[in-house]
Amino acid sequence: MVPEAPFRSYYGQPVVKQPIWHEPHMPTYLYLGGLSGAAGAMAAAARLAGHDRLGLAARAAAFT
Repeated sequence: MVPEAPFRSYYGQPVVKQPIWHEPHMPTYLYLGGLSGAAGAMAAAARLAGHDRLGLAARAAAFT
């Protein structure tokens, strides 16, 4: 059996950097990005289907 190797990193630096975002900001950012993408897709589908009011509302939601 080979003995367990000791943990070493390059010049004593951590292998993975610490994240730079804060806890409440990142989930909000991901949620709003997903909401904007879904609203953009819904706006495009509404415009193709001829629902202009829905398309305008969805485009406004995607913009914000």
